[in-house]
Amino acid sequence: MSSPPSIAPGNTASKATFASTEPATQQQFLTYRAQLTFGLSSCREVNLANLFYKWFEAMHNHLKGFSLLPYTLDNGQQITMTSQMSKADKSMFKEYYSKNCVLQHGNLTGMVHFQTSTPWSAVKGFNSQYFSWLKKHKMYLNLTKFKLDTLVPSGFLVGTHPSFLR
Repeated sequence: MSSPPSIAPGNTASKATFASTEPATQQQFLTYRAQLTFGLSSCREVNLANLFYKWFEAMHNHLKGFSLLPYTLDNGQQITMTSQMSKADKSMFKEYYSKNCVLQHGNLTGMVHFQTSTPWSAVKGFNSQYFSWLKKHKMYLNLTKFKLDTLVPSGFLVGTHPSFLR
């Protein structure tokens, strides 16, 4: 155990040493863009704010160093706590839960952009607590490697003869 730090008169910085068995490593943050889908029961109205807050709190509790980033902007305010969000602010949901819509079969889906120090294999690992929580609450998180805005629909190419694609 180390002794308490001493501060010399006129010195505003304190020095403290702590004994640790773990090697000192710099924390690496990974940034993900993902499709977030909420499985809904048959109902007429959906409270997006409640669903999104529930998901955000679970991410914050289960993943290390979690912060939510604006989806459409490259630089913007990171949200690290629920106190930074307002349920009444509709523009916040457009910025952080982009392209949201209700699908034909009733699920609410949209795109999110977040950062964490947890690798994707641990986020969606079958044995992870977070994956179990997602399944229990009928929420689905699918990793994408692109911004949705840059995607070009190319469904007309399916089933096309190879000679046309040259």
